[in-house]
Amino acid sequence: MGEYIQLTPYHRELIEQVFGNKRVDNNKRRYRFVYQEIPKKNGKSIILAAIGLYMTGYDGEKGARVGVVAADKDQAKIIHETAKKMIEADDKLSEQFDIYTDYIHHRRTHSTFKVLSGSVRGKHGPDWSCIIFDEMHEQKNSELWDTLSKGVAARSQPLVFALTTAGYRGTFAEELSRAAYKVHMGVEKSEFWFTQFFGIRDEHRALKEYDKVKLWKEANPGYGITVDKDYFRFQMEEIKKMPSKISGFLRLHLNVWTGNEVSWSVLPYWNGCDHGVINESDLYGRVCYGGLDKAKSEDTNSLVWVFPPDESNDYYVALVRCWIPSETVQRRVEQENVNFREWVRSGIVSSVVGNVVGDSEILEVIISDSEKFDCKLLLSDPYNATQIVKDIQLAGIEADLISQTSRHTCGPLKKWEGFIRDGTFSHGGNALYMWQASNAMTVELEHDNYYLSKRKSVERIDCLSATVNAFAALDYEKQEETYSAADILGK
Repeated sequence: MGEYIQLTPYHRELIEQVFGNKRVDNNKRRYRFVYQEIPKKNGKSIILAAIGLYMTGYDGEKGARVGVVAADKDQAKIIHETAKKMIEADDKLSEQFDIYTDYIHHRRTHSTFKVLSGSVRGKHGPDWSCIIFDEMHEQKNSELWDTLSKGVAARSQPLVFALTTAGYRGTFAEELSRAAYKVHMGVEKSEFWFTQFFGIRDEHRALKEYDKVKLWKEANPGYGITVDKDYFRFQMEEIKKMPSKISGFLRLHLNVWTGNEVSWSVLPYWNGCDHGVINESDLYGRVCYGGLDKAKSEDTNSLVWVFPPDESNDYYVALVRCWIPSETVQRRVEQENVNFREWVRSGIVSSVVGNVVGDSEILEVIISDSEKFDCKLLLSDPYNATQIVKDIQLAGIEADLISQTSRHTCGPLKKWEGFIRDGTFSHGGNALYMWQASNAMTVELEHDNYYLSKRKSVERIDCLSATVNAFAALDYEKQEETYSAADILGK
């Protein structure tokens, strides 16, 4: 008689959520896709083997087809071999299952649990009831995922598991990770996806604290159960001998996606900066600094006012203005699954009639704001903004252009990130702002410098760019006695 599996809290959550949540209308499982990111050595294989056997023989479906797949067949066999050992160790299971080289057969339901190769060939025909993707980060592209995840459509309550440790940025797996994390953070809603994330999303923090026990425990839910501190101590000794091993340690044991392009490290702290809805009237008369980001004519344009703390408020408050052409709204909703229609309805975004946002609409708001707030300085990205900045100046408002090189944006960006990390920034729960934060990618440079990259980011980040410009304006006010305007503004 085999031993029972001792479930860790994360195992229990996975099972309860995936198999315990049912739809009210038909009592079928709610979730169809399960995405989990977790470092190695945390007991992933044993629980997946048990789930594979359950889906084969005990899910109430005759002729069930369960497949486990990885980039190569040997990797896929790890879970399958674990399932075989479970059967061999238990008399009752041995009576119900037959074991073959590449598959397990359940006698009563005529169901199979099969090892699949990493090739797409031959995968288009079968209708699978459950697919288990192991180590998604090793998939070279989306082809196998697309084929197999669509191959469950004929089943009444199929399950597709995607499980992985972190890999390299710029890959299909990282794209899937980002999409799942948006669901996890509540940026995008899905009634069919269940997500679990373990690890350190803040790569800068991971690099500074990778040798700390506190971080090991935080990233590894199986710490002290399936993996102990001596294993990590050994890894630290290896890194001391060969510092190049740190990248592998970050990926495999802290679950950090690595590469010179990095998801915005402060995203995990973003929700902690929702200090309640921002009432605009509470900001009347307060000092503020502006940042403007003009866009191509058919896209979003953003203005952000940052209000530093004063005697009435302890936070750096961001008031966001955003404009989008009305003809663009429908296209973005249909093609990109972005909820602009709801954002327009709620007033987060202003819809401008036609296919272009003109300077006049933006200028009118800036002048109106200057009459309500004590606007000290507004800085704008030079792109498409020369004329509007001149018009702002003619209206009696201090304004200028700021170069978007890392030399001029890295400092303000780091300052803003510090306020996000310690919770002294306030965004008021703005959904558009949150969506753009989840899109952001930074590019690493020498000497600990980096910048938010519009080109590398998944989608628009103009609200973020405008905010960096606003913090640059605040910095300019503080530093103008030390630095010349030309130095600060990149002239």
